[in-house]
This record gives sequence, structure tokens and C-alpha cells, in this order.
Amino acid sequence: MKHETLTSFIAVLGFLFYSAGDAGIKLGSAGYSSLQVGVTVMFFGFLPTLLHMWQQDVLRDPLPKNPKLMFLLFCVKAGQIPCLFYAFANMPLALVYAAMFASPLVTSAMGVAILGEQTGPRRIAAICAGFVGVLIAINPSSIDLEFGHLALIALPVLGAAGNIIVRISGPQEALSIMSFWPNLGVIVLMVLAGGSSFEPMEYDALFILMAVAFCSWLGGVVFMHAMRRGPTISAISMQYSQVIWGGLLGYFLFKEAVTWPTILGSAVIVVSGLYIMFRAEDRSVAPASDDPSVQSKVAS
Repeated sequence: MKHETLTSFIAVLGFLFYSAGDAGIKLGSAGYSSLQVGVTVMFFGFLPTLLHMWQQDVLRDPLPKNPKLMFLLFCVKAGQIPCLFYAFANMPLALVYAAMFASPLVTSAMGVAILGEQTGPRRIAAICAGFVGVLIAINPSSIDLEFGHLALIALPVLGAAGNIIVRISGPQEALSIMSFWPNLGVIVLMVLAGGSSFEPMEYDALFILMAVAFCSWLGGVVFMHAMRRGPTISAISMQYSQVIWGGLLGYFLFKEAVTWPTILGSAVIVVSGLYIMFRAEDRSVAPASDDPSVQSKVAS
């Protein structure tokens, strides 16, 4: 039990670094376009990516094994990354996290539709409940919909599409390669799309956005350490701690009020996501059996 608790604590620390980086995007983007902020953060993030490529020994042959899948992943990220930076810059942090946490639910739904994964009625009900949670959090009936809300809706769909592409690629493609080429393509695309409106950035904004890239990298390192120390479920389930970090950072740094619909919707999303993850963990540790009837019960 102590081992699992330590794993969870390390994972929470990693997600705190992630949340600090997300708050930095909001803090350092004032007065600048979302495209310029995205390009700056991704540029600073290339150094850790190159180090990861060197660690995986792929710098000598950096070309992707499956260019078609890589191009498809680039198309998904070309929509996802601008939406992500726009949402963090213009929407409350807790609301952005509520939308992002729906990504595992959408991934589960896409896994059934695209990959033919087996699922049962309880898992389907949890996915549907998660979608209801997103609607509760965004609360479209009480607001004037703007581009930021459309970005919130697009984020989990595009994030799930990227997850499915990564799963289809399998182990044949190094993760660093799947990060490097799509991100490089997105940087070029964002520069072409909005480069004429880019403005010289103040040193303090550059420092903040550099810190954003560092926090994202550090969060990834700490989280991977947690994944290696203990059970996967103990680490991954701590992702939902970002709802707390987002609410606290948004309140103290940006005076963002956390509304009851956001709290209720986030709670529904968290419960649905945790249920799906623990069900998946139960299936993974279930005893193997050659009896098809037993296997079908486990799959449901």
C-alpha cells in the first residue's frame, strides 16, 4: 500500500508541473496571438524532444516508418494544438481541464467504433455519462457560445483521434518521432498562418513561455518515473488532480471563479473516467482462461 501511495504522490507532483505550465501559457500570452504563443512554447520544447530522440537512438534515422499515419497525426495536431493554446489563454483553467479529461472517454468510444474493441453496457454508460459531464461543465444554456467553447468541444475529439493513431501505429514508430515530425509541421503551419501578425515578445513573456516548456518536460519526466515505480492505475488516475490544481491556480493567479456547473461536470467526468480505468485494470489482471464463455464475461 505504501508503494502505491508513493506512486500516486509522485504522479500528483508530475501533474502539478503540467498545471503550472498550463497556467504559464495563460500568464505569458497576454497581448500575443495564440499562434505566436504556441510556436514559442513548441520551439522551446524541441530541446527535450531532441534529447529523447537521442536517448531512443533515432537521430541517425529520423524518418517515420509510416509516413501516411504520420501525416494523419499531423493533421490532427494541426487542429488540436491551436485549440489548446487558445483555450488556455482565453478560458478558465478548470473548464479547460474538464474538456480535456473527456479525451479518455472519447478514446474509449473511438476504440469501439474504429478498432473494434469489445465493451459492455456499463462501460458505454460511463462514456455517455462523461459526455453529459462535459455539457454540464460548459453549461451552454447560460452563456453566449464563442470560439473558446468550440475549442473546448474540439479538444477531446482531436486528442482522442491522436490517441487512436498512436495505437494503430503500434511499436513500429518511436514515440519521439511521433512527437517531432507532427509538431515541426504544426510550427511551420502556424508560422505561415499567423506569422505576419507576430510581434516582438518582451523578455518576461519569453522567460515565462520558456518555463512553460520546461514545466511540461519536467512533468513528463516525473510522471514517467511514477509509471515505472508502481501500478499504472495508481499513476494515471492522478491525472484528475489537475481539476484541483486548475481551480486553485485559476482562482489565485487569475481570479477565476469556479462555478458549480464546472464542479459538478468535472465530478461526473472524473467518476466516469476512473470507472473506465479501473474496469480496464480489472480486466488486465483477470486470470487467463481458455473457456470462451469466461473470456466474454471478462471483456464485458
